[in-house]
Amino acid sequence: MRAAAVGSAVQSLLSTATATETITNQYRVGLYPFISQMGTLYALSNNLTAAQTAAGTLGSLLDTGQSTTAYGSGGTHFENAIPSLNTLITTVGTGSAASSPQPFVFLVTDGADNNQYYTTSSNSWTGSQPQNMDPTLCTPLKNRGITVAVLYIPYPPITNPNPNFANNEDGKVNAIIPDIPTELQQCASPGFYFSASTPQDITNAMQAMFAQSLAAARLTQ
Repeated sequence: MRAAAVGSAVQSLLSTATATETITNQYRVGLYPFISQMGTLYALSNNLTAAQTAAGTLGSLLDTGQSTTAYGSGGTHFENAIPSLNTLITTVGTGSAASSPQPFVFLVTDGADNNQYYTTSSNSWTGSQPQNMDPTLCTPLKNRGITVAVLYIPYPPITNPNPNFANNEDGKVNAIIPDIPTELQQCASPGFYFSASTPQDITNAMQAMFAQSLAAARLTQ
């Protein structure tokens, strides 16, 4: 349900982007969900209409049970996805011309890291390993001049945790939740940390992220 709400919010953001373009092909957008690895739902393109269509499928990207695929079972691997995203962004410019793009990363997440891998074909499982995200993973992007905007969708504490489930996964998750907001604030560029829970709040927050990115781009051009 949260993935579907994010997809709807991205579609709304892209509608705003289309309506606010002052020059042709002003914006390029790519969508890169991740579980085990960073996947490519929609490669970077100036076709915002096609990006909108792709965003509508975010809610269907459920765990496939294969850790060899980007959307396969295996927790949430920030340590794989964020460096891959950094490598994907080859040019960091001022935004003054197509040859000098100014990149912004919108990271939408509940912030809960899990270092597990599971593959159904071999019935291989490392065991659930909830852990705190390493916010320094975002540092290489920011050091290159890439703005990292973070939207935190709070992870609700698990009620009535079952200590016998998956090596006390419930208890381990509850233990890391209090630190998640601080970690994501450290990951975000200054002034680019947002939080939202309901579908409408998620949409509003993504609109705010986009507006703030436009303001920052105008200030640095």
